[in-house]
Amino acid sequence: MPTAWLTEAQEAPARALARKESVTLALVAALHALTAIQRAKLLLRDVVGFSAEETAEALGMSVPSINSALFRARTAIAVRTKGEPPGPDLVDPALLARYVRAWESSDVEAIVAMLRDDVRTTMPPRRLWLDGLAANAQFYRPMFTAPPWVTPPRIVLTGANGAPALAFYRQQSPDQPFALTAIQVLAMRDGAIARIDHFRSHSTLRAFGFHQQLLTRPLI
Repeated sequence: MPTAWLTEAQEAPARALARKESVTLALVAALHALTAIQRAKLLLRDVVGFSAEETAEALGMSVPSINSALFRARTAIAVRTKGEPPGPDLVDPALLARYVRAWESSDVEAIVAMLRDDVRTTMPPRRLWLDGLAANAQFYRPMFTAPPWVTPPRIVLTGANGAPALAFYRQQSPDQPFALTAIQVLAMRDGAIARIDHFRSHSTLRAFGFHQQLLTRPLI
């Protein structure tokens, strides 16, 4: 389920309103803790609504550097507004950014290199259960050497079950838009990917409220 459901279900309306007000004040304070360039990227992307390309052009930077700094800024804001950092086994921002880049560049060896020896992959609702690095590497490598997709996926960061998650958009043919195909939930431990749950059911995808198709480049 979307991580937002977990927090919403635990709060009464009055308490939720008070929390939002306190978070707003904390956000203003947290913005001052960011570097000038992080603050500019965050405001252009999340407040003004610029795309990564537009933000990169406005600031004279590359799109990858924009996405990387934006993710660090969002993480810093999340930590400060919650009042405590996320647990070490929950999210590793640098690892997550590398993992997204590897998927979007079809670098299977980079993906395999980020997996733990005891990594596990599942793909609900398929009856697939892969345990261990060898089994996972054997499964993922053919996916990239003979890809069934014409282009690498486009990915949007989200949260699921209280953990970091990725919304995968894929293109079935060059003349078609990118369509939402999966929500991938990650577990991280000791600087590596410990578990991948790749949810594909339509009911799960609809629960996250993402657009079913992308006509422009998604942004992390």
